[in-house]
Amino acid sequence: MGDPRVFLRVKLGADGEMDVGPAISRIDVHDEDRGTDRVTLVMDDHVGISTDVIQRNVPVTIEMGWESEHTTLFIGRVHNIGSYTRSGETGRLQFEVRDLSELLNVRPAIANREHSGTLRDILTALAAEANLAIGAVAIDPMPSWPDSHDRLLGQGDRTNWQLIQDLARDYGARAFVEVNVPPGAPTTTPPVSLLYFYSEDAMLAEQPLGKLTLCHGWGSLINFQITRTGSGAMPPSEAEVIDPNTGVVSTESAPAPAAPPAAPAISGGALDQITAAHGEGAARTAETGLEVTSAAVTPRADAAVPARVVGTPSDPDLARRRIRADPTRTLGLSATGLAMGTVFMRAKASVEIEGHSSEANGRWYLRRVNHIIEQSRAANAAATAQLTVKTYRTSFEATR
Repeated sequence: MGDPRVFLRVKLGADGEMDVGPAISRIDVHDEDRGTDRVTLVMDDHVGISTDVIQRNVPVTIEMGWESEHTTLFIGRVHNIGSYTRSGETGRLQFEVRDLSELLNVRPAIANREHSGTLRDILTALAAEANLAIGAVAIDPMPSWPDSHDRLLGQGDRTNWQLIQDLARDYGARAFVEVNVPPGAPTTTPPVSLLYFYSEDAMLAEQPLGKLTLCHGWGSLINFQITRTGSGAMPPSEAEVIDPNTGVVSTESAPAPAAPPAAPAISGGALDQITAAHGEGAARTAETGLEVTSAAVTPRADAAVPARVVGTPSDPDLARRRIRADPTRTLGLSATGLAMGTVFMRAKASVEIEGHSSEANGRWYLRRVNHIIEQSRAANAAATAQLTVKTYRTSFEATR
């Protein structure tokens, strides 16, 4: 069912002088926990100007949500114009917008450039080259160069963005560009694109963005499906590398896996909603069903023994980094979900799930979030400017 309260603005130009939101029939904001975010848009064209208006590198600002709750969700530039088709008098243009991390995807003018200083200093300098500011660098301890082996950080033939992403993988972190108000600025300040570098531990230390409830007819969560990935949650148990300069073998062993956490309690909030909507009898039936299904699914205390990793990279510290466990998938569980449009949901953060089994209830890390608005045009040719049905949904992938 459509909701007339869906809010969408797609503003073109550095100052947002043109809003093509009313002509957008579908928009999909794809938010990943690594790399560059992108948006796919489909634009209806009744007057034949879309290919003149939509050009590569045109700035785009996207505001979306509900009339009562909306925000600037994305700032970027047109990256690719995919296709243009016509059906009678109506044309349809599909194009892609990417976030401003694309400005970092350039190679340095100096061959084999080397960097020194703390990681924060290096990221600040790289961001400044793309006219971006730093949002936060949250990692402890803070890496610095020259390192313990008296080496500078070599860039090689990598672009600035590739270098930043490689650092994020090496240090168990996520590097991304996100739209937000600059640190220390008043909340009324317009949001801008900021570069963030968060360790996995720092991300999980943040409070969940909110709560999604699976309750038919009442909750915001429409569906939630779980897949067990088993040993995919485990890093190698032992890694060995050889320093090419000294020939010294460096071996690191991972600690024994921790015991699985206790199963979360059945969500009382969802049962309260069922009671209010359907009565105590339905709530007791639901609670009994949740107890039965939850008892049948318990976290595994055992796990497949990971393989030993042997290699000869130039970085002897790589052995230690390769055995680091990913705290966002300690139980080896992944899930996909669909919710009513929820502007607070962003990848690289956590969300609470309630109203499911004990295996599903609780905190999940969001690896991917898609904000999708679809607008259907009236069948009457005379109502060419009228978009009669709007829907806003948020799909996501999560792990724990």
